[in-house]
Amino acid sequence: MASEDLNNDENTKESKTKKIVENVVEKVIPEEHKAHLRTSIRSILRGIRHYLNIREGVDIEGATAAIKKDVEFKGYNVYILIFSIFIASIGLNVNSTAVIIGAMLISPLMGPIVGVGLAVGTTDIKLLTRSLKNLGVTVAFSVATAWLYFTVSPISADSHELLARTTPTILDVLVAVFGGLAGIMASSRKEKTNAVPGVAIATALMPPLCTAGYGLATGHFNYFFGAFYLFLLNSIFISLATVVVVRYVGFPKVDFINPERERKVKLYIYAFVIVVITPSGFIFWNVIQETIFNQKATQFIAEHIDSESTSVINSMVEYNSKGSTIKLFLMGDRLSDLQISDLENKMTMAELENCRLIIRQDKDIAGDLENDISGKLKTELKSGIIEEMFTQNQEILKERNQEIRELQTKLSGMFGDSLPDYVLRKEVYVNYPEIESNYFAKIEHKLKDGKSDTIPTVFVRWKEGTKKKEIALQKEKLGAWLAVRFRADTVKVIQY
Repeated sequence: MASEDLNNDENTKESKTKKIVENVVEKVIPEEHKAHLRTSIRSILRGIRHYLNIREGVDIEGATAAIKKDVEFKGYNVYILIFSIFIASIGLNVNSTAVIIGAMLISPLMGPIVGVGLAVGTTDIKLLTRSLKNLGVTVAFSVATAWLYFTVSPISADSHELLARTTPTILDVLVAVFGGLAGIMASSRKEKTNAVPGVAIATALMPPLCTAGYGLATGHFNYFFGAFYLFLLNSIFISLATVVVVRYVGFPKVDFINPERERKVKLYIYAFVIVVITPSGFIFWNVIQETIFNQKATQFIAEHIDSESTSVINSMVEYNSKGSTIKLFLMGDRLSDLQISDLENKMTMAELENCRLIIRQDKDIAGDLENDISGKLKTELKSGIIEEMFTQNQEILKERNQEIRELQTKLSGMFGDSLPDYVLRKEVYVNYPEIESNYFAKIEHKLKDGKSDTIPTVFVRWKEGTKKKEIALQKEKLGAWLAVRFRADTVKVIQY
C-alpha cells in the first residue's frame, strides 16, 4: 500500500514537472529550439530529483521498530543519560565546548522526542502516550542530575556557555529544526550512515536541561524557566521536523477497526498538535522579533555611540513587545543632555520605536555597581565582563600617563642655561588660567631653505573643556608675549 502511494506521488510530480517545463518553453523560447530545450530541462530536473530523493533507501518498518524501542527509557539508558548530563554540566561549568560535545555523543535523549513526532505523523495514540511519559522521565532525571552536580560544584561563576542557554534565539530554533531533520532521516535509512543522529538532537536539548538544573541549584529561577522554555521550544520543533519527514517519506498511519475509535484518536492527536503548535507559533514569532531588535540595537550602538572618544564598556539590551530597553555603560567623553536627546530621536529612524535608552556614564557606573548589583548586572560582573572592561580602560590611562611622564623627562633634558626659571612658568599660569601645564625648551627646527635654527619652544596643555577658538587665540597671544620676554624673533607654541 505504501509503495503504491509512493508511485502515485512520483507520477503526480512528473506531470507537474512537465507542465512547468511546457509553460516556460512556450512563453520564452523560439519554436525551432523548443523540443531540444524541453528535453534538456527535463533531464536537469530528473537529475535534481534523483540527488534530492530521500525516499530511496528508507526502511519504514525497521525505522518504526527502532524508534519505538528507543522510546522506552529504563535500565542502562538511565545511567547513560545521568553520565552524559554530568559530563555536559562539567563542560558548562568550566566553559568547555569540547566537553559538552563529548556529552552529546553518548546522550540517549533522541528516543522519546522522535517518538512524539512519529506518533503524531502516524496517528499512533499509544506511542504518543508512551513517548510523552518517557520524555517526562528523561527530563526529571536530567534536571535532577544537573541540580545535584551544581549543588556540590565548587565553581559557582556563570560561564558564557551557561548564559547562552537562558533565553531562546532564532539560531536555537534552527539548530532544533535541522537537528530533528537530520535525526529522523538518519534513523530511517536501511543502511547505516556515518551520521550519529542522537548528536544532532542532543545539540539542542542537553545544554538547556543542564542550565535548568543550574538555575535550581543556585536559586536563579529566571535561569531555570528560561532554559526550560528553550528546551520545550527545541523539543517541539524537533518533533515537528520528524512529523514532516514521516509524512513526506510515507510512513503508514495506524489502522483502526472501529471507526469511532479512529475518530476519537485523530481528534486527540489534532488537539495535541493545536495545543503544542499554537503557543509555539507565538513563541517563535517573538523570538524572531527579539532577534531583529537585537540586531538593530547592536547596529545603532556601533554607528551612533561607540567611538574613539566615547567607549561602550557594557550594554544590556532587553526586548519586550510592550516596551524594550537599551542600557549602556560609557567611559570617556561625557554625552550632554542634548546629545542624548539627539540619540533618542535617531532611535526612531533606526526602527527602534517604543524603546527606552538609558545611559550611565563614568561616576554613574560606580553607583550602579553598588545599588544595582543584583540581576543581570551582577551576573555579568561575576563573569568578569565589567571588571575586564574597567581593567582595559585603566591600562589605557596608565599608558597615557606614562607617555606624559616620558615627554616631561625629554623636555627636562632639553632645558638649557638660558631658559626661563619657574617664575616665568608661574607667570604663564597667572596670565593664562586656561593652561593646565607648560614647559620650556630650546629646540632645533629645520627651516625651509634646509638650514636649522634653535628656537625657544613652549609646550602647553590646555584644561579640559577649553574651546578650540579660545585655544587658537590664546596660543597666538602667548607666543607674542613670550617672544618679547625671550627677546627672540619668534617663539614656537606646541600643544600636547
